[in-house]
Amino acid sequence: MFLHAQPAIDWQVNLGGSNMDIGLRSVITSTGDHLVVGSSRSIDGQVTGQHGQLDIWVALVSSTGSLVWQRCIGGSAFDEGRDLLSTPDGGYLILGETRSNDGDVIASLGNRDMWVIKLSGAGNIEWERTFGGSGDEYAFSIQRMSDGSYMAFGATNSDEIPGYHGPLSDYYLVRIASNGDLIQQRCYGGTLTEDGNDMTVTPEGLIVMCGSASSVDGDVVGNSGQHSIWILAVDDQMNIQWQRILQSNGASQALALCYGPSDQLHVTGYTNSTAGQIMQTWGDNDIWVIALDTLGNVITSASFGGSGRDAPWDIVAANNGDLFCVGLTGSIDGQVTQHQGAEDAWVLSLNASLELNWQRTFGGSNDDEFRSVVVDENGGLLAVGRSNSTDGDLTANLGNIDFWVVKLRSEEVGVPDHITGTALTISTTTDHMVLITGLKDDQHPYALYDAQGRTVAQGVVRATAGQARIALPDVVPALYVLRIADHAAQVLQLPNR
Repeated sequence: MFLHAQPAIDWQVNLGGSNMDIGLRSVITSTGDHLVVGSSRSIDGQVTGQHGQLDIWVALVSSTGSLVWQRCIGGSAFDEGRDLLSTPDGGYLILGETRSNDGDVIASLGNRDMWVIKLSGAGNIEWERTFGGSGDEYAFSIQRMSDGSYMAFGATNSDEIPGYHGPLSDYYLVRIASNGDLIQQRCYGGTLTEDGNDMTVTPEGLIVMCGSASSVDGDVVGNSGQHSIWILAVDDQMNIQWQRILQSNGASQALALCYGPSDQLHVTGYTNSTAGQIMQTWGDNDIWVIALDTLGNVITSASFGGSGRDAPWDIVAANNGDLFCVGLTGSIDGQVTQHQGAEDAWVLSLNASLELNWQRTFGGSNDDEFRSVVVDENGGLLAVGRSNSTDGDLTANLGNIDFWVVKLRSEEVGVPDHITGTALTISTTTDHMVLITGLKDDQHPYALYDAQGRTVAQGVVRATAGQARIALPDVVPALYVLRIADHAAQVLQLPNR
């Protein structure tokens, strides 16, 4: 058998300069490299061509973690990169926000605009378009449709956008042609605040958006006035197909979602609730993961965390149905078994039933977080975020906050069935003494693994007259795998005391 295992760092790289640099999203290129997008305030180090206060920063990182090229995109004001995707011609589409009216920005529409930039494979701008109105637009996610057009999702408070409810923010959906021209746009919401965060498109073309809703009117149905998770599904003509409110007795917000191979939608967000649809609470803000069918019916949900602040930023599905959720944790207890510093980057692996396979923190003594994750063809993970640490898992810091790109290799450090060796007779007692028969009279290294593939005990045991004993008084009752050198691994159950 194989156990799920915490991944090891294959390579990592800090990118940026002496000021603030924050990585948000990445895609795997056709050559196996990684294009990363975020924002930079640096004017030195690896950052060249900065335009003003804050630029979109795009960096191509090789499959081994070396910087290939970088580019700043923006004007003299504040410009931020939010999402990206690969295009069929080998280029890239960057989604962001701009407050500039100069530099790379040709037409400013208002205070803050949604901004889409088409890059060639070499990183050169081929076209750019701004979308929105006279108010503020925010950008979160962009997806390619089956006809070659693109859907961009964000939020707006511009009253000239079709469907705007006012006076606060609405979900904002924009459809653009492959050349960047506007095809259609629409708002969704009510008279209070709706904040979007992520979007996915199912194979059938259903566009599913998630975020939060405070309204009790307009397009929002079923909210009781709380700041609740709002999941909205529309067809390719932007007509509402269904919407779902998930609420409890506190504040909740959906931050990311994905479509999985089991034809399910998986939504993750945070909640500080202690009742409602929350099955278990850990303290402060918890990570909440919800599985729904494509009609919006809740299948199951689970919460994760500890007594501190825990938040997810992204969730993706692997081909085998497992889910990977990344974000941050400030907890040192609950389900968090390692603690690096103030707030750590946190990776969770879940099975299709939302049970925890494994979890691991990454970082150093300062604040670190992962903002997104992608799964490569070999099952490895590429996590992107930010770091302010110089120790722990970090090998460098370029100044202030850096882009942090981490490649995690896929490892199953549990024990496969085909391991050969002499079979042993193993039994356990209620006081967690493991009795082993069939060993040579010698010293034998051993290791005990839990169901997440973590080593919970290891050492050397001496056999006398073919028998040995291993005392495990501090190991909790559960299913484990015991591996003794040169012998077949065996599953054992430590009973309740």
